[in-house]
Amino acid sequence: MANSVNISIEAPIENQIQEITYDGQEIYQAPLSMSENLARLAQKIDFSKTEDEFCNIKKEGESTLEIKSEDESKEPGYQSSLWPWDSVRNKLRNALTEVCVLADVLSIAKEKRYMVLDPIQAEPIDSRPMVQVYGRKKALGAAGAVLLAGVERLRASETMRMTRNMPDFHIDLLRLRQNWRLKKVSNTIVGDLSYRTAGSKFSQTGVFEVTKAPEEQIAQAMSMNASGPAPSALRVTVPPELQGVAFISVLCQKEQEDVVTATLSSSALNCPGTLPGDGAELHWQQKIRSSTECSFLQGAVCSPRG
Repeated sequence: MANSVNISIEAPIENQIQEITYDGQEIYQAPLSMSENLARLAQKIDFSKTEDEFCNIKKEGESTLEIKSEDESKEPGYQSSLWPWDSVRNKLRNALTEVCVLADVLSIAKEKRYMVLDPIQAEPIDSRPMVQVYGRKKALGAAGAVLLAGVERLRASETMRMTRNMPDFHIDLLRLRQNWRLKKVSNTIVGDLSYRTAGSKFSQTGVFEVTKAPEEQIAQAMSMNASGPAPSALRVTVPPELQGVAFISVLCQKEQEDVVTATLSSSALNCPGTLPGDGAELHWQQKIRSSTECSFLQGAVCSPRG
């Protein structure tokens, strides 16, 4: 199917026929003068339309206006008996009236001496005290149940610690805080064993996690080693990169002759017994010290030099 093509049609430039006599003679209507044509166009202005409606009107060319001239001739057009600007005057007068009314409304709202606006009291909310009391009672009951559960748990833990002479978690945590930086993130206690505060640029974060050792595991360790020192209630989890033992060996030679040999490694630390089980847990002091020395030795070798 061929594409549509726009065709422009222009009306012939001639006056409209006013009357045709019986003998076939055509009497043409006299053309409008400039003032009459201006008055005719002014009568077509609709002052009631908004700016958006004017923007939505499709812009048509002069050819379209000439095509619709026959339809416009059927409508009541220009009336020579009336004053030419009568419709424009009436519309402007109506617009002036609306503007004056708007100005009066603004004056009344601005000047307090003309009118005082009293606020309308809102209708009181239908409050049901029994419903509120029941809701608060239910909320307090839920909060009380949580607190009672925590109290019972703390009481049972304290009773077990006193009867079995088990180590106190908070005492061990206090000892840990005396030498290491700790902070609480959500429900987890984490610490930092890196040397970044001393200026180290080692990329390893050195963050370790502190948790409470299970009471059953502590009781089992105490039963297996009754005569030895009691195990700690803390459990420390260090990054895998800092686990184990690290050392630095330095060898100075002069013409195939050993001058001096030095080895820097982590030293042993006498701490209480370990927790039993698969892969027995070291004491937190020994584990943190070993990880700190690993971090120091790795940072001394791997850190970039300025």
